[in-house]
Amino acid sequence: MSWPGPQNRLNLSRDAWQSLKRVYADQLGDVPWKLKASYGFLSRYLSLLERRESPALKAPPVFIVGHWRSGTTFLHELLVCDPQFAYPSTYACMNPQHFVMTERGAEKLSGNVEATRPMDAMKISSASPQEDEFALLCLGARSPYEGVLFPQRLRRALQSGAFEALSPAEQETWKRLMVRFAGQVGSKAPDRTLLLKSPPHGWRVSVLRELFAGARFVHIVRDPFDVAASTRRMWQQLYGIYALTPPPYPDPLPDIAPFQAQLLAATDRAMDGAKDSCTVRFEDLMSAPHRELERIYATLELGDYAAVRPRFEAQLAKNAGHQKNVLKLSDDDRALIRRCSSATIEKYRYSS
Repeated sequence: MSWPGPQNRLNLSRDAWQSLKRVYADQLGDVPWKLKASYGFLSRYLSLLERRESPALKAPPVFIVGHWRSGTTFLHELLVCDPQFAYPSTYACMNPQHFVMTERGAEKLSGNVEATRPMDAMKISSASPQEDEFALLCLGARSPYEGVLFPQRLRRALQSGAFEALSPAEQETWKRLMVRFAGQVGSKAPDRTLLLKSPPHGWRVSVLRELFAGARFVHIVRDPFDVAASTRRMWQQLYGIYALTPPPYPDPLPDIAPFQAQLLAATDRAMDGAKDSCTVRFEDLMSAPHRELERIYATLELGDYAAVRPRFEAQLAKNAGHQKNVLKLSDDDRALIRRCSSATIEKYRYSS
């Protein structure tokens, strides 16, 4: 039986498709020609819309960073309950070339379309807050999410998250697209502070400080064993949705485990002792959410926590019944994670 191709297709721009062809030329022989042609047609059409310039942000943004499956989405959806924040929607991140012009019309035509996240069964909609990393990938910036398109080259994709690993031209492209997308999202709510989240931004804290003077950062960490197991499942689920090459796909854990430690170490180096940053453990946020949220607000000077606490209480009550996946690791898996993440285990007081 022939492979039917991906279940969904990201709205890659012409520049994004050209970048993928340059970096993953060794994989393109496995991509069905009809799929390449359809991506090319879509890219040519969207390129007519994607040149719209974005205004500068009126206030420095707040960034949520932390490895995938560390609770970044939970924290993002919690903090956006505060009306001081604006954020990119799922529609905007999946349609970054034209969302400024089409989002309102799409909502009127189709409503707030709901779906279930494959990695944790959480409900999301086209209006839900989303990772700007998807937008950057679709616009043509290098991104670790290239790995969902080419699973056999996950390690290569993950390495693109380290800003210093990019060529000077790729770095300038990334900066330009980051500023452009943030400005376009901000232009839809100019009186609000933009709240962005993307796990790979932990590699890019110094660059984001350069691009957005006065930016603030919330770093969330979680037990490395839970993170690795859940991230493995995430990549495997995303392969089935977006991969451009046919299965079988290798186990992602051997690539995930060292990257997980490297990303956290890079984030720690950038944030330790910085007055614009606050770190929270996922486990502490779950057990004492108001204590941790109030600490975030005080540390980053986000305003009066008491005034917005009722909004957070409502969101926490909404998510109270969600059951987390229980994922198992083999003894070999745990040994690998332990070797890679020993510093994290010790620093953040996790059990090995």
